Amino acid sequence: MHAPKVLVILIRLVGKSVVDRAADVVEECFDRLDDYHGYRVIVEGLVEVLLEVVKELEREEIVTAPQDTSLRREDLEKERYQKPRADLLEFCEWLENTKKPAATEEKEDFGPFPRRAWGEEGGTDAKDAGPETKDEESKLSPTQALVQQIVDKAIYFLTHSSPLIRARILSVLTSSISSLSNTKSTLLPSIHTAWPFILNRFKDPEPFVVTEAAELITALVEHVGGFMDIKVWDDIWPNFVHLISRLEKADKQYALTRRDHPNMLGIPSAYTTSHRLYRAILRTTSHSVSVLVAKDKVFWEVLLVCRRFLNKHGHEELQKLARDLYIEAAMKNADAVWLALKGSVDREPSFLDLADDIRQNVELIFTSIDGKVGEPINVK
Repeated sequence: MHAPKVLVILIRLVGKSVVDRAADVVEECFDRLDDYHGYRVIVEGLVEVLLEVVKELEREEIVTAPQDTSLRREDLEKERYQKPRADLLEFCEWLENTKKPAATEEKEDFGPFPRRAWGEEGGTDAKDAGPETKDEESKLSPTQALVQQIVDKAIYFLTHSSPLIRARILSVLTSSISSLSNTKSTLLPSIHTAWPFILNRFKDPEPFVVTEAAELITALVEHVGGFMDIKVWDDIWPNFVHLISRLEKADKQYALTRRDHPNMLGIPSAYTTSHRLYRAILRTTSHSVSVLVAKDKVFWEVLLVCRRFLNKHGHEELQKLARDLYIEAAMKNADAVWLALKGSVDREPSFLDLADDIRQNVELIFTSIDGKVGEPINVK
């Protein structure tokens, strides 16, 4: 019962060196999880050990290989600005080529190719086709192999009856992403296997579990964004919309917040359940808008749904997160952002009418994106 607590404290005090020397002890935790998976207290202690191991390895990786986030952001913004121009030039080139008469197609030389069926004597064996490349992609360091083992074992506890264990397992997965992000051939199959269980955690009755699930999505978007495009907008975003609607109905029961500002979304306190969930939703959505590519319909829905967080009577933290979201969105489609916000302030056209007072935040957003999108934007 007390052994996991001792191991957790030991890892916190000594650090990664104890993980390297006591890897067999960590692997012993896997066997004990199999033996005592029905005992909640024991499972909580063992999962806490795995969480501490993964966090320590993550901290060590950050120290040894720090990432220049400002440089990554500059590269991302440069790519955003260059992509529309590149797409337009590519379209113009294609259009110009369509006007030219069709040239006689020359027979393309594809080089040598097998003359016999794969695997036959004298032919090329399918098993020998590029094994070196596959080995290089799937080769893991000892540390990464340990983290991958933890991930594979943790997935099965995402449906545990204890909400504390579910939250810790999600935290284990979140901390594992950065360590395995450069070995996608092993990480992505595990995420794909766990995806239905991760989605169910957004419907969890415990808010802190939902918050941990949102943090996991943010880490996945940051490290393996190309894998998350469809999954975020088709699976996660509808859950966010439903969650916002559910929280809004619950908030209406608080007379204190509805007495003066009945249309406000959220409660003016940073210590409420709804505030923590709204914060997780805005952070995850903002990061997804920044990194991923969304369809126009979904992008427009994000702009409309998140407008109410700009209400000047809401909590300042939520207002700032919402402003950051729209600034990120303006990098992708400034015209859509202008239409959604300007129409909401002017209440024209009618389908953009919004009862919330968002003018002050809209002015701040337009001022912020003014120098990035071209001519000054006037909200008045």
